[in-house]
Amino acid sequence: MPLPRLLKDLFKRPRVDGPEELEAFWQARAAFIAQKCVIEYCRARAGLNWQRLFSEPLFQRAVHEASWRAWRVTLLDVAEMLDATFRPHVPVPDAMHDWLREAGGRIIARQRREMPDTLGPAFAEATHARVEALLETLRARPPLPVKDIARQRAREVFDAIPIHPDLKAPDEDYVTNTLRVFLVRACDDLKTRAEVPFLARRVVGVSKR
Repeated sequence: MPLPRLLKDLFKRPRVDGPEELEAFWQARAAFIAQKCVIEYCRARAGLNWQRLFSEPLFQRAVHEASWRAWRVTLLDVAEMLDATFRPHVPVPDAMHDWLREAGGRIIARQRREMPDTLGPAFAEATHARVEALLETLRARPPLPVKDIARQRAREVFDAIPIHPDLKAPDEDYVTNTLRVFLVRACDDLKTRAEVPFLARRVVGVSKR
């Protein structure tokens, strides 16, 4: 989804009162964080030359692919944030994990049509597998604080950014902290747009479990 449209959707700030709205929030926020992190970092690193760099078709394609690789990470980060936010309000955590699996599958299926060919057909399948692996991990441990969730996979986003490793090497902490801030903001935003205990009960109610 183009970044301007994502920004417009985010700033509308609609209520999140049901599972469909929560799924849309997950999809939009994962895409927003991935694109914002990759594009803004590249723009800042390029400095005064950013417009010339971003006008190069080869670099545009590299940024597009990097944003998708980052999206796979932010999809997981937002999923884990949702688990940490809702798990205290559901009597059976497995039911929340079932909903995350089903909603995540639908999000991946929708996004698959927009994925660049350079990633190959295995990218979507691997993303499914990553969601499944995350849910198994979440079943086995308590939720992490939201501020620490992005630390686990931030290196993948950093590695995906299409800037020479020697140039971006000093900036890994910056990228990590950017992801952390965006995820905390997403959590705060959700809490202002939803009545979390009520929404948790609605989400669990539509799970197949």
